[in-house]
Amino acid sequence: MRELDAVRRQYREFADTECRGYSDLYYRLARGAAEDETIMRFIADRPVRQPNLFLAAIHSVTGTAGMPSTVAALKALLEQRGADVAALMATRRT
Repeated sequence: MRELDAVRRQYREFADTECRGYSDLYYRLARGAAEDETIMRFIADRPVRQPNLFLAAIHSVTGTAGMPSTVAALKALLEQRGADVAALMATRRT
């Protein structure tokens, strides 16, 4: 559980310091991901958990037009294409 708490803090901090006032979409997704147990477990299972890597992998998988705009849509995407997102997170860096 402590591991998930650390990931939650990382995503909240990223949203508040890197995204607020710059990217409303990334802010909403990072803050929302931090509050969702399923998404946090998905991220915690990755060797690299950087928020910008996670969101960039999502963007790469979906393209701009398909980028989820809500946490519910993000969660649905991970259910459908989580393996693709995980593969990108394992092989790419920001």
